[in-house]
Amino acid sequence: MSTADRYFALGVESAYGTAVTATLFLPVSAADVIDPPPAMIDFGGIRSGQYGMNEQDIAFGPRVDGSVTFETALHQTGFETILKHIFGAVVTTSTTPTKSSVLTVDTSNGLSMTAQIVKPWHDGTNYLVQTASGCKFTQASLSLTKGGVMRLSATMDAQRVVSSVASTTASYSTTSRPFLWHKTTTATVDGNAVLCSGWTFELTRPLETNTNSLGTTGLKTEPPQNGNLSMTLTLNDVVFNSATHYTNVMSTASSDRIKAIVLTSTSDTNTSQLMTLSATKCMYQSGPPGGLTREGFRIPQNLSFTIVYPTAGTTPLTATMIHV
Repeated sequence: MSTADRYFALGVESAYGTAVTATLFLPVSAADVIDPPPAMIDFGGIRSGQYGMNEQDIAFGPRVDGSVTFETALHQTGFETILKHIFGAVVTTSTTPTKSSVLTVDTSNGLSMTAQIVKPWHDGTNYLVQTASGCKFTQASLSLTKGGVMRLSATMDAQRVVSSVASTTASYSTTSRPFLWHKTTTATVDGNAVLCSGWTFELTRPLETNTNSLGTTGLKTEPPQNGNLSMTLTLNDVVFNSATHYTNVMSTASSDRIKAIVLTSTSDTNTSQLMTLSATKCMYQSGPPGGLTREGFRIPQNLSFTIVYPTAGTTPLTATMIHV
């Protein structure tokens, strides 16, 4: 089988649930799944007899609801598009010689995409094609560990899932490369560099996916967002070079417990491909794990921060990108 025989791809929708041709092909992972749970819902349409329903109404119509989960390395090609749909807003500040964009957290209901997956059956000769429209991110996790590549794992809520439709011809960029650990600058907390073996950024968008009504087409309406995004940043095996951070963790003053964190990464082949995550207010979640003392605080450990929302009208997190 060729690479075109199995793929996972995304397309940007102009409106929620308006399926589009998938154009962004991600490196395939074993975790890519489109799950259409059975939905016993009457789709209306032509009926048999006065009250009887046609079998097409329930069993073989487009499936209301569903979910999409996938895991992939975050590559240069298309990473700004994916992140825009995760965060919700993007502003391109310059275009020459390369684009500079700033992602911010949007208070809207999020943007939607069309997802398509092609997988071979167990015999290796037949293929399953599934297309999910109206996909909105409900959860996303960015992670980078020592010696590895930046990875993205995500879950999307789907309006509907359709099986056995025509697949798009897969096309992969030959120059696209992932962001690498050895091309990552040292993380900074409150402007001071700290050493760590990796980091994980987790985002949850509180969409009301279980309280949707059906529209005139028989498909569920767009799920609204109820509340702020929840964002957590964990630094792995942190090595602090002073006792100041211990004092900050144990402090009861917000000025001590809330700090700014900046993480930057680039690729190995193109220094113009750059991404910087910057949060102005990151709050230590709790005291040192394991009840460490001041002296033991310098032992490598994981430390988590909750990204809190600043004053009204400002964003809690920005992602600055340099891309082609």
